[in-house]
Order: sequence, then structure tokens, then C-alpha cells
Amino acid sequence: MSNTTCSLRRVTQDDLGLILEWRNSETVRSKMYTSHIISEAEHANWWSKVSVQTDFVAYLFEDSMKPTGFLSFSDIDWQCKQCNWGCYVAPGSKIGIGAKLEFLALDEAFFQLGMKVLMCEVLALNSSVITMHKHFGFEVHSRSQRIVSGVEQEIVQMGIESESWSLQRVLLVDRLWGT
Repeated sequence: MSNTTCSLRRVTQDDLGLILEWRNSETVRSKMYTSHIISEAEHANWWSKVSVQTDFVAYLFEDSMKPTGFLSFSDIDWQCKQCNWGCYVAPGSKIGIGAKLEFLALDEAFFQLGMKVLMCEVLALNSSVITMHKHFGFEVHSRSQRIVSGVEQEIVQMGIESESWSLQRVLLVDRLWGT
């Protein structure tokens, strides 16, 4: 999936070092359930498990052919056409990259993978991402508590249906892509 200078491509083994570097940056780690520095061995072990699962797909987001973000779809239920997703952008990415990543991710989920419902969880302290998800049409489904790095944190569960994305997409395409 691509649009103008931005595109998604499947993650390969060669991308793992870059993904680990981003994931271990403070700006990314501080917004994740697992906030410790991840070792190369731990990262390789994670990839060896998820890369062979039929309910998991991972992508690199590229801007002008330069990798600038990671996203994945997990817990994919191919029969019910529902899954979870998560993402992060490279530290220091230019303003607006996260929105473009999210746009292409939603297109991928609904138009390429054929999902009907896309879900995500966000730490409540990550208010800018919650606001962005709402801007894209996600709705808050519930809130819960979870221990993250030894501290109880509020988690916001959000979701969007394919029909909602189709309507919201029309409103966002010009602003993001200038078409």
C-alpha cells in the first residue's frame, strides 16, 4: 500500500536492528507495556515467534523510501475479520508522519487485509495518540487498569469499523495527501 511518497512494506529480517533501535528509544519505550531496554536476543526471540504466526503481520512505514515507522496487526481473526494493531514512528520523525502512518495502516487493515473491525490499546498518559485515533474515527470502547513497569496505569481500549473508516477517510485524504 502506498500514497504519494509514503508506503508500507512487510518487515524482513534485515529490518530488525532498526526496529529494535526505535523500540528501545525513550520516546517509544515510555509509551509501551514493556518499557525496559530490549536485548538483541529478546528481540530476535520475539521475531522468531511472531514472524511465523498466521495471526500477525508487521510492516515498515517509509517516507520517500526511508523507513520512519513500524506497525503490526496482531490477534488477527480471519473469520470474524477483526484484529488489534499497534505502531510507533522513528524518534525525531517530522511532524505529521504518525498521521500518515495511521492513514496507510487503516487502509491496509480494511482494504487489503479485509478486516471489519480494528482495535487498539493506548496508555491513557499518551493523550496525543488517543486524540489522533479519535480524529481518524476510533471510538473509546472501555478503560481498564494494568500494571506497567510496576506502576498501575490506565489503559484506553479503542476501535474502529471499516464503514466508519470509509467515511472518515474521505475527510482526511486531502488534508494529509493534498490530492
